[in-house]
Amino acid sequence: MRSLLRTGLLLLPLLAAGCDHIEYHPYDTDISGEQDINAKNIARIEAACRGRQTVRFAMQRWYDETEKAVEALNARDDIDFVLHGGDLSDFGLKKEFMWQRDILNRLRVPYVCLLGNHDCQGTGEAVFEKI
Repeated sequence: MRSLLRTGLLLLPLLAAGCDHIEYHPYDTDISGEQDINAKNIARIEAACRGRQTVRFAMQRWYDETEKAVEALNARDDIDFVLHGGDLSDFGLKKEFMWQRDILNRLRVPYVCLLGNHDCQGTGEAVFEKI
């Protein structure tokens, strides 16, 4: 029993060293990377569309289609911005929101995201507000 305890205590520092790769809690709200994206992009859209009578936007929905949508939208030159209709996540997890943010940041035009019903699970709304 003692040798098992000693082995466990010796392995503990090794496990702790990899903490950056472990999501401790699925409802973590500590966000790394870019934040306040909607506010920044709304300002960009307002500046680019000021005084125009026609504004063109594309609508994106559902998180597992985002990569294909970004690729297709970037191939066009007739869109002023993209509106994501929500469900950036399936379970309201921080990891899902950050994944979507990183994919959507590849768009050549600004984007704005709305909160979907799946996004409201757990601490999803708080994560959405930060990102």
